[in-house]
Amino acid sequence: MTDTTMNTYKTKTMTSIGALRALVPDTRVSGLLAGGFMVLAVGFGGMTAWAALAPLHSAVMASGALAPETGRKIVKHTETAQIEEILVKEGDTVKAGQVLMRLDSTEAATRLQVLSTSWLETQALEARLTAELFEQPAIEWPEELIRRRGSDRTVEKLMGNQETLFQVRRNQLDTEAKLTKERVATLREEGKSLQEQRKFLAREIQLIEDDLRITQGLLSRGNATRTKLVEQQKEEAQLKGRDRELEARIAQANQAAVDAEGDLLRRRNDFREKVLVDLEKSRGDVIRLAEQIRDAANRLETRAIKAPDAGTVVMHSHWAAGGTITANEPILDIIPDDRALLAEVKVQPKDIKSLTVDLPVKVQLTAYDSRVVGSLDGTVTYVSADRVMDPITRQESYIARIKLKDSDSHQVHNLTIKPGMPVEARILLSARTPLDYLVQPLSHSYVKAFIQE
Repeated sequence: MTDTTMNTYKTKTMTSIGALRALVPDTRVSGLLAGGFMVLAVGFGGMTAWAALAPLHSAVMASGALAPETGRKIVKHTETAQIEEILVKEGDTVKAGQVLMRLDSTEAATRLQVLSTSWLETQALEARLTAELFEQPAIEWPEELIRRRGSDRTVEKLMGNQETLFQVRRNQLDTEAKLTKERVATLREEGKSLQEQRKFLAREIQLIEDDLRITQGLLSRGNATRTKLVEQQKEEAQLKGRDRELEARIAQANQAAVDAEGDLLRRRNDFREKVLVDLEKSRGDVIRLAEQIRDAANRLETRAIKAPDAGTVVMHSHWAAGGTITANEPILDIIPDDRALLAEVKVQPKDIKSLTVDLPVKVQLTAYDSRVVGSLDGTVTYVSADRVMDPITRQESYIARIKLKDSDSHQVHNLTIKPGMPVEARILLSARTPLDYLVQPLSHSYVKAFIQE
């Protein structure tokens, strides 16, 4: 076979093979196409499933700082006063009830002393008046006065004065009673004497009346003169006049005795009534002074400003001894050290519509590297009812408080957390899928279109 013949044969063969290839599909290309379509289908299906099922949390961002759960304890005073001594400084750790500052107590101490003396004096007065009212032989002193008498010269003097006055008034009453009784006795004796004189006079009258009857009988027979009869009648009249005079004097003596006894009784009653009035007043004064003493003692006690709780001192100003604090002006704060911490953040008004309690929160401590510390879990426990204005920036915001998980120990990742540390909070809202984000604008447009129609 020649070369020409061989070339012709090869050409025909190749042409036939090309024709056969054109008629039969390439199985390798078809496999690639099928695989590609399958990848597209799986990818689209996966994306659709992810968009429909995968939850995505929207969040509200807010910044703030850590704070004790019970809040700062603001220390104030109810009165304007001068500072006498400052016992703490910024950053000191104090115990509950520890004295932080002393205010000038001169006025308060003086008032308490004056009130206490007045109260003791009124107590002594009440004891003396009680003894006078019930006519006791001696004053029965309250136990408080007896207890202080040996050690307090003021009390001893007060009691001595009342005892002296008690004896003077008692002696005066006794003297008046004695003199009155003596006068009454004298008047009674005078009455008796006059009564005896009247008895003798009655006999004389009886005799002169007998003589007068005899003379009248003799005169009727002419044996007596009329002159003698007239003289006897005059004598009878004089005796009866003297009898009436004695009767009047006896009545006067008896009446004087009765008046003296009545006057004594009246004076005694007046004395008792005055004592009773004074006693009621003194009892009221004792109660009133006791209340004033309690108030004065409390006021003196508040001259020592004490820590309301254990914690750290934060001064509001550079106070110094001799300075003056104003009533109800914040003096310092006590940040409790042994309380759980929470995050107090400011939420913008535009974000408040979605914010409720019990929402989960991720809190970042910006004072530490987020790659080391990470975020802390928390829960919203409080949302303010209205906006609050910052007194410095004059910006309004809502206040939210976030309870941090495991914040009681004040330790996070072996790092100490303290009140006042800045934080960034990510408040997680309800979960939504990507499909919700895609469909929501369309559904809103759809509803709006129907409303417009």
